Order: sequence, then C-alpha cells, then structure tokens
Amino acid sequence: MISMTGALVFGEYMAGAVVALMYSGGQYLEHAAEGRARREMTALLSRALRKANRRNGNHIEEVSIEEIDTGDVLVVRRGDLVPVDGMSRLGHVGS
Repeated sequence: MISMTGALVFGEYMAGAVVALMYSGGQYLEHAAEGRARREMTALLSRALRKANRRNGNHIEEVSIEEIDTGDVLVVRRGDLVPVDGMSRLGHVGS
C-alpha cells in the first residue's frame, strides 16, 4: 500500500498500477496454491489405512490401527499397504 500511495503522490501512475498488478497477481497465486495444497492433503489423507490384519493364534482378525500394540503380529499380503512401522522377520519395515 505504501508503494502504491507513494507512486500516486509523485505522479507515477504507471508504477502504481504495476505494483497493484503485482500485488493482486501474488494474492491470486497464493490463493490457488493454498487450494491445491488443501486438495492434495485431502486426497492423501483419504488413502490412509484405518485397518490392519492381526494374527491372533490361528486366526486373522481385522482391527483398527489404534488397537495395534507392540508385539502384535500383522499379516501383510502382496500388494497391501502397511499402516504402521515395525519389524519383519527379514528386518525393518518402514511406513
């Protein structure tokens, strides 16, 4: 605002218009980036797993990820996403 006011006071109307255009363009780009980031986060969170397959004796039960505890044995089938970090019999498994 100060630079636009200064440009108008000194009669530099073109400079004031350029500053106003740059400001409005920046506001538009910021709004567009914020909307895109929000959409991407929503899409990412919608893919997050909420359930896992846990071995309970000879049975496999589907449980929510909040119910998983240290020492639980989870069953991960080919193509499954893993909702938690842990150790496999082969070594560390990351999320």
